[in-house]
Amino acid sequence: MQQISTDSGKNAAFVLRFNSLITCLVSLLINLIILMDYCNSPFTKFLLWDAANYWEWALDISTGNWLGDKAFHQAPFYPYLLSLFISVFGGEVFPIYLFQGILSAITSALICSITNNLTGNRVSGLIAGLIYSFYGLQVFYATKILSECIAAFFSVFTVWLLLSYRRKRTIIAAGISFGILLLIKPHFLISVPFVILFYFLKLKSQGNRILFERCFCFVFPVILIVSLVSIRNYYVEKDFILVSGNGGENFYIGNHEKAKGTYVQIEGVSADIAYQDKDIRDLAIKITGKDMKRSEISKFWFNNGLKFIKNNKLKFLRLQWSKLKNLFSGADLTNMYVLSFEKKNLTRLFSIAFVNIYLLVPLFFAGIIIVIEEWKNYYLILLFLFVNIANIIIFFYDTRFMVIAMPFFILISAVGIVNVFRMFKGNANKSMLFKPVFAALIAGICLLPIMIIRDNKFETHDWRMWMTLGEIKYGFGNYNEALRYFIRSSEMKKTECMPVFGVSKTLYKMGQNDLAMQIFKSTFQKVEPDEKKTIMRDKDYDVLRTD
Repeated sequence: MQQISTDSGKNAAFVLRFNSLITCLVSLLINLIILMDYCNSPFTKFLLWDAANYWEWALDISTGNWLGDKAFHQAPFYPYLLSLFISVFGGEVFPIYLFQGILSAITSALICSITNNLTGNRVSGLIAGLIYSFYGLQVFYATKILSECIAAFFSVFTVWLLLSYRRKRTIIAAGISFGILLLIKPHFLISVPFVILFYFLKLKSQGNRILFERCFCFVFPVILIVSLVSIRNYYVEKDFILVSGNGGENFYIGNHEKAKGTYVQIEGVSADIAYQDKDIRDLAIKITGKDMKRSEISKFWFNNGLKFIKNNKLKFLRLQWSKLKNLFSGADLTNMYVLSFEKKNLTRLFSIAFVNIYLLVPLFFAGIIIVIEEWKNYYLILLFLFVNIANIIIFFYDTRFMVIAMPFFILISAVGIVNVFRMFKGNANKSMLFKPVFAALIAGICLLPIMIIRDNKFETHDWRMWMTLGEIKYGFGNYNEALRYFIRSSEMKKTECMPVFGVSKTLYKMGQNDLAMQIFKSTFQKVEPDEKKTIMRDKDYDVLRTD
């Protein structure tokens, strides 16, 4: 009997490892196939927005300025990671895309392993890993110089390590992984006391000494890693900033009079991340009339957000409801890269990764019933999902933020799939209609038309993306194509002036100086002050500007 039990355990362990390997290889194959197609996209050759800022930051680090001279405005881990790639591979971005694709594949395997661990069901783990492998947004953001897929890996890796709470070395590794995660996405800091509560729930029967030891093994590396950044921030700017200084203004972006639940540009602050730190500082100092440290500036914007909440309680509640609804949106609610545009016009193989929020919502509803009922078993999954949702509710929603939440969303969906299958297999009778899992599944299905109708009301980003392609072509000196894209963008969004400015600078490069000057001057008179500031900062318009 003992031999049979041992053999059975070995076979089960082999199957679990085999399932994880399968999901990893499938994910890697998908990522590689899509990456080969993506290499033909203009977006691989010209970095924009936060990606460009990360790259410039990494270039500066790689030249030897690893300490810097200001407190971090953004979380620092990702640009330092990029600087390592730049030091080894030079200016090539392909190795980074490849690395991120591999990391996403490993994330799929970890999701498979975690699901197997929690459910005790090998099929559910395989399902969860494969769903993540085919999840469109994670594949998409693995091809961007952005930190989302790195953050997704470390969040899943941390949970995977935390589940082995009986081994000290694993707990120390979990603390290191979590510490790194905080240097990518500082909002996870709010989960620290809840992780300690997890240890209390699991180890309280083993005595206070074991409990304290395990908690210390986790917390100490977290404190050590974060304190290194805090000390560095204090050293360069004589100001205490835990990780990064942009928390206050991000809170204000999501909670002020003109907030919409997604990113909204603060009046007087550039939409370009490269200028935001300076603009935020300058505007706060201008409003208050006094010089302030970076932490005080962050506090100033945070207090303004709180003031809005205090004076506009009903509007604030409507705003939070809007953010919550965005969690169940399949629209591209972002001010950066847009999956639907690139899939339709540039990298058609993104269609391979077909899994989206619409496919997952009914299954998630079915799974969350079971997960909440067995919350002690799924405690860490609920915690990390909640922290990501709280980040969106507290600040604002962007489509890319869901990439970090989705591993846990998918795991719960896999639980839903397995339980729906069991329900139909073993309970094919009328009483099935009254089961909570079935009711939740039907509720999720009924929600889909509402989601789709709402999503269709959102304005598409096509005009902005055509303008962006115009900027890329302009940057490479392909002025005929740039002009075509700028004109297309301006025709799609006649109320926007930025594409028209693109037309003017392109015409100037093509030798039509008088027409370019005429378009520029007439357009410049119509734009808002913030747009004028953007134009004034762009050296491409130096030849067109007049006093």
